[in-house]
Amino acid sequence: LYYYLHSLDTSKAIYKMGTGLRQNLSFGDFKRFQVPNIPLKVQQRIVDFVKTKSAQTDQAIALKQQQIAKLEEYKQIVIQNAVTKGLNPDAPMKDSGVDWIGDIPEHWEMVSLRYLFKFLNYRRIPISADERGDMQGIYPYYGASGIIDYVNDYIFDEKLILIAEDGANLLSKSTPLAFVADGKYWVNNHAHILKPKYRGFVFWSNLLSLCDYTIYITGAAQPKLSRGNLGSVMLPVPPEGEILAISNLLEDQLSKFPIITQKYESQIDRLKEYKTILINQAVTGKIKIS
Repeated sequence: LYYYLHSLDTSKAIYKMGTGLRQNLSFGDFKRFQVPNIPLKVQQRIVDFVKTKSAQTDQAIALKQQQIAKLEEYKQIVIQNAVTKGLNPDAPMKDSGVDWIGDIPEHWEMVSLRYLFKFLNYRRIPISADERGDMQGIYPYYGASGIIDYVNDYIFDEKLILIAEDGANLLSKSTPLAFVADGKYWVNNHAHILKPKYRGFVFWSNLLSLCDYTIYITGAAQPKLSRGNLGSVMLPVPPEGEILAISNLLEDQLSKFPIITQKYESQIDRLKEYKTILINQAVTGKIKIS
């Protein structure tokens, strides 16, 4: 009975029985709902079949999800190695003096962020949600964690790096802390706006996302990364030509990860669809169960 009702629910059959604005299904209507009256032994065979096939499908889905997780782990290793170790695995190394970075190539330098970027925070303008309601348009409106709306005007028309100034994501890192904004867009007062003094946006954005900002963050209820503290962050810096080479390599390598991830996610969607169809066919007698 559970699998049968579940099948009707996933196919929206029960929803269609509802009435009113919220599609209410009264108990009076529900108790008159007809279900197949089949022998208990047949019911048990169907249940056993569905449980077995569902478990097999769930196991296959879990395996795909593990593959996605491992792919993300490998992606982070690729990024960390590129932005902290460089492209030459045989390069002499030295201690960076920063725990999360470890050793860096001997010819690299550790430099405070304030000397590597120009801050453009003075150009950002916040717009309230009510105001944005009257300004809906095509230009991205950025906040601390990315695009939060689209408006009908822009204040930037260049490639820049945005990094969160406040919010729980500074500690959780559930989404990238730093990201590249390009084209025409608007930025509110919850994101720092950085213009690199040296080319290599992919290098800089990935390095800044990777950073451990724990000791630079203030505030308990609302974590905050002030401009002053952000400027004090120490970063490993290769020669200018090497920055660009690493950036180009990362851009090429990282472009492949979404394609593979999308492939796994598509397989997961098909497995879930297969499970739903299988249950439906089993409980409605459309397939023979031995």
